Amino acid sequence: MDKVAKLILNQIKCPICKSPVDLLDWKVRSETRKYNFCCAADWQHYRFYFIHWEPVYRVEYENLIVFEGNHEYVITQFDNGGTEILIFEVDAENNIIESKDKKPTKFSYNKKLFDFSQTTREKIINRVKTILVFQ
Repeated sequence: MDKVAKLILNQIKCPICKSPVDLLDWKVRSETRKYNFCCAADWQHYRFYFIHWEPVYRVEYENLIVFEGNHEYVITQFDNGGTEILIFEVDAENNIIESKDKKPTKFSYNKKLFDFSQTTREKIINRVKTILVFQ
């Protein structure tokens, strides 16, 4: 990997726990998207697809999962400016409560709503709650 790409990756930290990022273990399969880097402490906290083989380095999309109370917030942000928030109900052990009647609540926006490089877990939760109030 290019020296500049390594410098960029060394500056990226997990917004949830502030751990560095590392290569994602390819044995781990996730949804329908591919990810190549993730939080070194817990791959589900924060993961993203980093394009480091093109002349302009960029994060094509990034995914963050945060738990608050009896909700799991799954936030996906795209390079083209879109943001998607999925809200799942969870039990006391953070397992998603599934049934035919319960579908995740989904919100989609045409712009980036988060700057994961300049935030913390608390700020993310507050931002999500603020967004939900104005829905």
